[in-house]
Amino acid sequence: MNFPPRPHNLLLLISAWMISAVGSIAAAQETQLEVASPKPVLINDLAASHPASAYVNESTLAIAEVDWTKLDLNALFGLIQKLTGDRPESIPPIEAFFEKLRHGQAGKIYAIAGPEFLNEGVPLLVIPTAKPQPLADSLKPMLNDAVAVARAGNAILIGDPKQLERCQTFVPSSRNELFSPLQDAKRLDHTLVLAIPDAMRAMLGKLWPDQPPVGLPESVSPQQMVTDISRVVFSVRTPPKLLVNVSIDTADPPSADRVRSAINDIKQNDAQVWEQVTIEHSQRQIRLQADDHLVELLQTIATKARDAERQRTLVDTLRQLGLATHLYVGREQHLPPRCFVDPDGKPLHSWIVALMPDFEQLALYRTIRLDRAWDDPANSLLKTITLKGLGDSRLPPTFTTIRAPVFPGSVWQGDGPPKTLQQITDGTGDTILLIDAPPTAAIHWADPTPWQISTEDPIADVFGDRDRVRVLFVDGSVRLLLRSETTAESLKSMLTYAGKD
Repeated sequence: MNFPPRPHNLLLLISAWMISAVGSIAAAQETQLEVASPKPVLINDLAASHPASAYVNESTLAIAEVDWTKLDLNALFGLIQKLTGDRPESIPPIEAFFEKLRHGQAGKIYAIAGPEFLNEGVPLLVIPTAKPQPLADSLKPMLNDAVAVARAGNAILIGDPKQLERCQTFVPSSRNELFSPLQDAKRLDHTLVLAIPDAMRAMLGKLWPDQPPVGLPESVSPQQMVTDISRVVFSVRTPPKLLVNVSIDTADPPSADRVRSAINDIKQNDAQVWEQVTIEHSQRQIRLQADDHLVELLQTIATKARDAERQRTLVDTLRQLGLATHLYVGREQHLPPRCFVDPDGKPLHSWIVALMPDFEQLALYRTIRLDRAWDDPANSLLKTITLKGLGDSRLPPTFTTIRAPVFPGSVWQGDGPPKTLQQITDGTGDTILLIDAPPTAAIHWADPTPWQISTEDPIADVFGDRDRVRVLFVDGSVRLLLRSETTAESLKSMLTYAGKD
């Protein structure tokens, strides 16, 4: 069991469970499979009285309780977007599912995961309801072939068809350690309980490595953690008023001491983030709590991390395009054309298409009808294909901000023959080839529409609202231009290839 190294990983884990528990519905299928009513659990314990108890046994790893009536999907998905930069697109089907639950007088959703979950990827959902058959019938129009649905007494079961087949002969067993947190009156709206059975923990303690994952302190040993930690409980109030409580139960007091020491070592590596996490402990338990203040800090950190990763990818892509350009020049003896045109001069494809054979895209290039426009039905595949390194998570997947600047005297200006290196008398190291344009200038990578840079205010066109811009020069070098150090005249000089300046 790897202890999450950063608190925002906890938030993403919880969010993933929430979406997995309700999002599976949009991929379900009503089947003829009839699951028998839950078998009585003849055990006088907490688990016996729980509506999901008939589907838990000694191999069950986790159970999640989701109070769907208290889920604000827009706020939850907004949180995911803040932390990852990507917003899930499945709100409408989940909202439609919730409406079906209201009409079916459904209770909370219980998502159960055993070892099979690691292969099947879909938890078993147990949804108690006062109207099981009407609810199942109402779901039919919104379901497909990914998973199956069946009635089981006063509940609906949703999961992989193999899961539902297993339910027909399932023998439950007592797992109070999984159900007792779901009886806690102080729990928040949604709860996830992870409790690996003792026998499995012992086995994993022998199989898992002793060395910590990359970036974590030496004290964070997966082998030791899975031996020391007996249960982890996440209790969550989802946005807009986020609150996350995490309790870590350990095998014994020495185990608790080791886990506390590992957490303290992790805190030293990321003190700014962990300052936003309240930590308490008792003899065998460690409790953590985080709220909206942590999310605000993590959003700032995540944004900076995404920007840094985007810059690394951008530099690498620009360098590859520079190399591809020189391979093209070596073969054709001139720079690539700004665009392909038909006999009447109508633009058909962008300069990127010309570089595809040298940009590790030869197979795709051979499928393109170069005599037809990029958006012609004959080239319909191009509209949906993304090229590695050219995209930007802030934009549609097929769009790119890497543009060829068209400016009077630039290598891309004019409709005549493409320029040769010999014509670049200002020097290939001083002449701009490509620019990471502002997002407002983004375009589909195959679209030949030119990016015009004005002579009146080239700074505004190139920088937009940014303070810095990555630029590829003809010699293949990638440089960072700072707005504070770039004048209109110096930019014009870099944009032209034979200005004698």
